[in-house]
Amino acid sequence: MKTEVNGVSGVELEYYFVCPTMLWLYSHNLINANEDEIVKDGKVLHESGYKRDKKEVHLNRSVFDVVKLGNEYVVYERKRSKLLKAHELQLKFYLFQLHLKGIKAKGVLIAPGSRKVVVLTALDISTLENAVDEIKKIKTMEDPPKPKKIRRCQKCAYRMFCFGDEGE
Repeated sequence: MKTEVNGVSGVELEYYFVCPTMLWLYSHNLINANEDEIVKDGKVLHESGYKRDKKEVHLNRSVFDVVKLGNEYVVYERKRSKLLKAHELQLKFYLFQLHLKGIKAKGVLIAPGSRKVVVLTALDISTLENAVDEIKKIKTMEDPPKPKKIRRCQKCAYRMFCFGDEGE
């Protein structure tokens, strides 16, 4: 099955795996996404990445960095260590988009104290295809999915929409 990823960004994919309610709120532009901790961290870390030979790739609604090392393309992400699973899936989403264009690449997820090489597997492709379909459904819902209180809620820019004053 060839998935159409147009209309889904890397940030939306990450939000989907963190909190579907956050994804819906983000996709409906209820607040400036630049107020979100994940987005702020990403911008700071983006500026401190590889300086030489870095290419910023704009593919569909995603923006990511690619470095060519020898004969290999490497997509890399520098992240804080808090949401590593969601960050890894976001990185795999970028690899998936390149895969759909016939470009082979690997990823490197860099977090404080760790560096992980990430490759795209058949299971990842299936997971991402399902996630893209779910993201598209969530974005078109009239109302957001019911929020579930998780640790991330404490610093989420959208918390007031989910839990009102108790979210503070």
